Amino acid sequence: MNPYTKYSGGAAEQKKFLEKEGHEIVKKGKNFVVADFEKHLWKA
Repeated sequence: MNPYTKYSGGAAEQKKFLEKEGHEIVKKGKNFVVADFEKHLWKA
């Protein structure tokens, strides 16, 4: 494990975690983003 990575396991592990929570991950350019993240935001 690299102590300098933002998320343990890297982007691939973070993608798996988000998919497990029910988020859809899509490739946008060379990055991955959460599709329709606005509907998952918490409103105050």
